[in-house]
Amino acid sequence: MLHDLSRYLIDRGHRVSVFASGPEDRTEDRDGVTYHVLKQRFGSSLRQFNSCHYFAFRLQGLLADCDADLVFCMNYFDAYAALRARRRNGARYKVVFHSAGILSRRYFRAVPLDAWFFRTVRREANLTLAVSQFAGDVFRRNFDREAVVLPPPVMTDHFHPHGGGAASEGQGARGILFVGDLDERRKGARALVRAFARVEKQLPGTMLYFAGRASLSTRQALHQESARLAVEGHVRFLGVGRVEELPALYRSASVTVLPAVGEAFGMALVESLAAGTPVVGTRHGGMPDIVDGALVGRLFDAGDVDEETDNITGLTDAIVDVLARGKTAEVREACRARAEEFSWAALGPRYEEVFRRILPAALMDAEALAEPRADGTAAEAPRVSVVIPTHGRRDMLARLLASLEQQSLDPRLFEVHIVHNFIDDGTEEMARDWCARQPFGAFYYRKNYDGPTRSRDFGARAANGSLIAFIDDDCVASPGWLEAGIAGFESGGAGGDSRATPAAIGLVQGRTLPLPGETQRFLVRTIRVEHPSIFFETCNMFYSKRAFEAVGGFSEDFLDQFSGEDADLGWKFLDNGYASVFAHDALVRHQVFRVSYWQWLAEPLLVLKNLPYLAKKYPGFRRRMFKRYFFTKQTCLFNFFLAGLVLVPLSPWTLLLTLPYLIERYRSGGHVGGVATRLARIAFGIPRGFTMWWALAKGSIQARSILL
Repeated sequence: MLHDLSRYLIDRGHRVSVFASGPEDRTEDRDGVTYHVLKQRFGSSLRQFNSCHYFAFRLQGLLADCDADLVFCMNYFDAYAALRARRRNGARYKVVFHSAGILSRRYFRAVPLDAWFFRTVRREANLTLAVSQFAGDVFRRNFDREAVVLPPPVMTDHFHPHGGGAASEGQGARGILFVGDLDERRKGARALVRAFARVEKQLPGTMLYFAGRASLSTRQALHQESARLAVEGHVRFLGVGRVEELPALYRSASVTVLPAVGEAFGMALVESLAAGTPVVGTRHGGMPDIVDGALVGRLFDAGDVDEETDNITGLTDAIVDVLARGKTAEVREACRARAEEFSWAALGPRYEEVFRRILPAALMDAEALAEPRADGTAAEAPRVSVVIPTHGRRDMLARLLASLEQQSLDPRLFEVHIVHNFIDDGTEEMARDWCARQPFGAFYYRKNYDGPTRSRDFGARAANGSLIAFIDDDCVASPGWLEAGIAGFESGGAGGDSRATPAAIGLVQGRTLPLPGETQRFLVRTIRVEHPSIFFETCNMFYSKRAFEAVGGFSEDFLDQFSGEDADLGWKFLDNGYASVFAHDALVRHQVFRVSYWQWLAEPLLVLKNLPYLAKKYPGFRRRMFKRYFFTKQTCLFNFFLAGLVLVPLSPWTLLLTLPYLIERYRSGGHVGGVATRLARIAFGIPRGFTMWWALAKGSIQARSILL
């Protein structure tokens, strides 16, 4: 596929170079494609370190001076090399990981180095492609990441129902063909022999042909099985043969059978269909994506899958059904039509479209990909990409999207990425409809629920803009929000680090206020940021995309956390030398939520639990804490309050230790009302003080770093 894709893209006007392994170092031209061949070392028999690992380590150095816009990787070894080189050299190319097989966590347990490579790819690749719906589902369940399902195109022009070429010697009108690696037990060659014995009894004279690699031990085992079933005279092994012989082989067969389990796609089935021959496959893996109707073939249930299918009866019935229907002109026509849906003519543009989605339009072929403006000039790449994680807030999201339609920024300069942690509440239909109506780039992604951090990370890596703007679905953006955020990167030290220069600014924090008209009283939850905040709340943050990629995005240790991930990202930027600016005019309004007393009490258990770890990880963050070892003055005084209560049995005078906390609590409650309300706040707030203390104390123990 790699060469065919390269040739397709070159024909479309793109510049393509290929890095591959071979017997010696050389650069060569293959059908108009430049290949940089790296000498293969260590062989491929050792799993712990082999030629694939060596290729990945060597490729990193060769990509140091790579000026590509996109690196397309056929396996995770190559993708790891591309991502490491990008991070090390500050490159801006996008990385697409094409997962040609079925990857699972169990696969990586035996090879730690592979697991290390793949962990980087899973986190940092801009896009992952899966060859079938089954492969994509397995990837999502195992790794909490979405993969775009895009089948591998097939050179259908090489196969045709009416092509020339003789059939293999001895093949009659009723021949069953298996094409694949017989040594792979999951492919089902042994099960096919058993089913064939039953088929031959019902349809005497039928032949079974095996084409593909088969070791001597495998051939002997299949010979013995066919002899035991008294069909050895009807089974032929054709060997590997030449690629040029495959079209004639498919045409001369009555049916092509692939009874495999765990098959990521099923290329042999598409090739057979292109030759006009119907197919039989398992209702497992990627084959249900191929066989979509009775005329093109049959699927059967794999049964209780261990190493191979055990549903011999189902396999037999499927083969007999297809043979009984015959290879009529209608069947051949239907097979060919289905195969054309997997041709380069059909799928090639979809690959190009995928590349278009993750690359700025300015980097793609202007004629093919850039929409011209009314004045005839080319469209600009977006300046800023808005990323919105959402879950279960359809109406609030609609309100936010309406505010983005009112932005004063030129629509050509921004795009929107909606990352939906899916529940069936009408959000998907509303968001897709909204995206289709916008004059700017608008993208919707549906994914399983795994928290807002992974959604933000996913959206950021899909972003095409040079800036990333994070906003939450319970917010409303002011009309000048995006313009003010962009201006923050050009303002130097205004509103932030006085030493900042535009080149050094990596993040801009906007101003966040509660929605107007909402009463700010006791038992509410909202966000208010009127001055530079050390928590870098992602409800209103702008980041440089280049800097985001340089620091590695959201930290692995916070991807599955529901608090602290935004502060961690902001401090990671500062720790890497980037400056922060506060943009007063980048205003976002936040929803005010009414909460129950019990919700209000429990809130610190989530919000504060990771702060001790942040204080340990970032010395600068600790310096911003009260007296370095206390979250706030109030939490500091609560320790005295607690000590006063505990020491009462020793002396009643220890109750005096409780007064500073009570006074501070009263003084800080001016925003909730008069004296009576403040006193009630103190009484009802003492239990919350306990939960805050407990959250910080527990977090301090877990982080082995004191912050109370």
